[in-house]
Amino acid sequence: MRKAFTLFALLLALLSMQTSAQDRTITGKVTSSQDNLGIPGVSVVVVGTTIGTVTDIDGNYKLNVPSTSKTIRISSVGMKNKDIDLSASNNIDVTLEEDVMKLDEVVVTALGISKEAKSIGYSTQSVGGTELTQSGEVNIIEAMHSKAAGVQVTGSGGTPGASSKIILRGNSTFTGENQPLIVIDGIPIDNSTRNSVAGDYAFNARLNGVNNSNRAIDINPDDVESINVLKGPAAASLYGERGGSGAIIITTKRGKQVTGKPVSVVLTSSVEVTKVSQLMDLQETYAQGTAGGGLVTNGVQPNANFLTANPGPDLIHGTADDISNGTSGSWGPTNDSLGITPVDNLGDFFETGNTFTNNLSITGGNEKSSMRLSLGNTYQTGIVPNTDLKRNSIRITGDTKLSEKIKVAATANYIRTTGTKAQNGSNLSGVMLSLTRAPSSYDLAGEGPDGYKYSSGGQRQYFGIYDNPYWTAYQNPFTDDVNRFLGNIMVTYTPLDFISFSYSTGTDLYTDHRKQIFAVGSWDTPEPTGEIWENDKRNREFYSNFSINLKHEINDDINASLTLGQSLNERNYNNLFTRGRNLGVPNFYSLSNAADKYASQYDETKRTAALFFTGDISYKSLVYLNVTGRNDWSSTFGPNKPSFFYPSVSASFVFSDLIAENKILSFGKLRLAYAKSGLSPDVYSTRTYYSSAIFTDGFTDGVSFPYLAQNGFGNGGTIGNPDLQSEVQTATEVGLDLRFLNGRINLDFTLYNQKSTDILIQRPLARSTGFSSVFQNIGEMENKGIEIRLSGDPLKLKDFNWNIAINFSKNTNKVLSLVDGVDQIDLESAFSSIGSFAIVGEPYGVLYATKWKRSPGGDIIVGSNGLPIVDALKGNVGNPYPDWI
Repeated sequence: MRKAFTLFALLLALLSMQTSAQDRTITGKVTSSQDNLGIPGVSVVVVGTTIGTVTDIDGNYKLNVPSTSKTIRISSVGMKNKDIDLSASNNIDVTLEEDVMKLDEVVVTALGISKEAKSIGYSTQSVGGTELTQSGEVNIIEAMHSKAAGVQVTGSGGTPGASSKIILRGNSTFTGENQPLIVIDGIPIDNSTRNSVAGDYAFNARLNGVNNSNRAIDINPDDVESINVLKGPAAASLYGERGGSGAIIITTKRGKQVTGKPVSVVLTSSVEVTKVSQLMDLQETYAQGTAGGGLVTNGVQPNANFLTANPGPDLIHGTADDISNGTSGSWGPTNDSLGITPVDNLGDFFETGNTFTNNLSITGGNEKSSMRLSLGNTYQTGIVPNTDLKRNSIRITGDTKLSEKIKVAATANYIRTTGTKAQNGSNLSGVMLSLTRAPSSYDLAGEGPDGYKYSSGGQRQYFGIYDNPYWTAYQNPFTDDVNRFLGNIMVTYTPLDFISFSYSTGTDLYTDHRKQIFAVGSWDTPEPTGEIWENDKRNREFYSNFSINLKHEINDDINASLTLGQSLNERNYNNLFTRGRNLGVPNFYSLSNAADKYASQYDETKRTAALFFTGDISYKSLVYLNVTGRNDWSSTFGPNKPSFFYPSVSASFVFSDLIAENKILSFGKLRLAYAKSGLSPDVYSTRTYYSSAIFTDGFTDGVSFPYLAQNGFGNGGTIGNPDLQSEVQTATEVGLDLRFLNGRINLDFTLYNQKSTDILIQRPLARSTGFSSVFQNIGEMENKGIEIRLSGDPLKLKDFNWNIAINFSKNTNKVLSLVDGVDQIDLESAFSSIGSFAIVGEPYGVLYATKWKRSPGGDIIVGSNGLPIVDALKGNVGNPYPDWI
């Protein structure tokens, strides 16, 4: 690495001492063919070089060009590019026409490299910032739902700040990260969804707790200019060991010149109302009890007015007005027989949620500098009582031209996201657990605003160990407070007309302070004596990228470019969890109030270095060829496999240029690509470490250290593997881009085949070795699919345009192989009833559960007791992934 830096620095110094003859100044004005008015912000670039400028507010430009230059290119968003021959005249006025088919559209690809859309040989799809904000979604990932083919967005919903998950072209790995890398203005950011889990918790923490946010929720959609989806390895290969699941490239809004105005101010506000669309049907015929006779309180069968006439003593648990005597069943006597009016507990619980969004932006600039300042505020209340999300952000960007050779761009973004969430999932404090099981004979809300509890402070329950959902919402809140900073700076130096140097560096820093309260009397704790969690998560990522960019016009027909670069990345994550139990004073939620305290800590650091190149060559804007390569060194690779190389090659052929001009086919392009990308092993998998031991029977919390004031460590259950390397995704794809009737109808078609090899699997070992497993690169899986996008303008008038688009995709996934001795990998299990698995020959995530015994004809076999007979073996009961989207 030092040698590479030295070589780059020496080359930079030598080139900076050279001078080029810039003995000619070109001036002119760029206007629109629609209104003949000047167009500000138009790019004027010497073809084959990095020398360029932009027009001012009135559309005027001035550019110093080398005497050897032959052509300048005039380009602007939404307009057709125009190449102008540099004849004897030094004053060149240009008129641009609207680009209705967007053939000259420029999109941002991997590593922030901009390319003309027609030159790209792999499938990408852009989503405009306006489309995101019009969706009304707070979470930018959720806002991408249905916007691009081959993109599956799953929102968990339910509470403000709930996580959303995005998958491109199916799953690439078994237990690693299947979501794409997210990059904002060239800097990778964290989009993890992390739970708050104590170090001594021995079970699957994803089955309970709260619905934590994915961290992309911190991004304000109003700051986004566009999103480019890099769907497969061919598009994301330049990201190496982070590109195996594709990438989402986000370009944010920046300052610009405003026609006739020194500064532009934009204020937008929106309000959204949210309600539950539909709920499950629950029976309201029978009261609480079991088998028709369980409506018993202290041995007394109550009459219709028993509950109101005999409220019973104020106790934290087991009060006399709890109409059950140890049962959670809802199959007692009929409500009519007892004179009880049924209560719709489920329908009455949920509230109307509201989202208020306000955004203010101030934009300005001139021919040399521009800036944009934005303020964003979002406040959302949920359908679950006492849940909310607040997000405030401030963002400033600046771009300036220090000289004709040096450009600087910088961004600073601070976001604070806070929220209150409710317990869900499989735990005794989960809102839905007690709510959906509540009998219609018992009113969970009670009377008055605090009817869910007694005057003594204890909660009202219909069953002794189920927390009242109102008690959970108001007495057991989970709060989080995220402070995040995103920043980057990029410097571009152009010493000569054919070469430029770019250096960018950026960071993603955030702290996430979480607090969970379980009031005295709550049941999702070992004892109902109260509990408090304090959890601090810190994430820090630094990224830098240095590149040399070369462009050369070989002749009038052939153009070539080459980029050589180096990138460095470091990620650090710290998790400090503290817990206090047995609270001495009710409603005083401080660790100092706890008699029993516990703490655990986890730290990880990962470093990656890479060298890369990307080369392009084109012939007459007809045929384009791109070749890339990246070599990664990662701290998570084993010492015996310290690096890995990821190549790609893609080509596009604009065949419509060979067809005589006609009124039907306006544009046609054929695409072909082959590539490899990867996914890095988890940290600390290549070596064997000591850990704090936990012993459990699978049902209780078991025993963990410290125990009886004594600490203890032992070998971790997994032995380190020095041969670990990157998982590899190899992909081929072919595509066709067709546009008809001058862009009124557009069709994009893609076929792809992606195979994942060397997938990391935790291979079981004989316990006699002292370990239970070892990670190895063994598994294989494939994804085959088709993507179709059909769009068009059914109605297009001078001042009105209606555009419609349909995205269709179908992905077929199959697990090809696992390790010898392993029939299946448990991806997500819920007790013993059903689970999600990776099984050879089946799709990833297939659901296996117990099934009824059936005859050879498929009929259910009924036993002598009149009930269906359960099969001894589990079977395939479904696939959580859709057949098509």
